[in-house]
Amino acid sequence: MSGAEKFGATATWPDGVSLSVSAPKPFKPSESAAGVESAKKFVVVEVTLKNGSKAPVESSMASLRATSGDQEAESVFDSAKGIEMSSSRVLPGKSLKWRQVFGQPGSDIAVTADWNWQGPVTFQ
Repeated sequence: MSGAEKFGATATWPDGVSLSVSAPKPFKPSESAAGVESAKKFVVVEVTLKNGSKAPVESSMASLRATSGDQEAESVFDSAKGIEMSSSRVLPGKSLKWRQVFGQPGSDIAVTADWNWQGPVTFQ
C-alpha cells in the first residue's frame, strides 16, 4: 500500500490494521521536551490505530515521520505532557489512540505513516 490521504482519513493495510492521523494543531512543548532544537513551531496529531486483524498487534509497529517545507520534521518527546512512543498491545477489534508531536520548520507539514513495513501512506 502506498499513496496519499487527507488528514483525518483512514488508511487500511491488507492485514486489516488501519491508521488515521488527525489534522495538526499547534503545540507548546514543556521545558523538558526532547527534539525541540530544530524548530520554533510545533504541531500535535492524534493517531488512531484500529486492529481489524484476527491477532493482537503491537502499536510500536506503526512508524510515523514527517516533513515540513524542504526539511525533515523532528519528532518531539515530552513526557511532562504525555507525549511518548506508543508501545501497547491492541487486541483484535480494538483501537488505540495516542498523540505525536513534530517540529514544524516550514510552513506546511505532511505525516507519513507505515504499518509493519507494509507500505507508507502520507497524510497532508
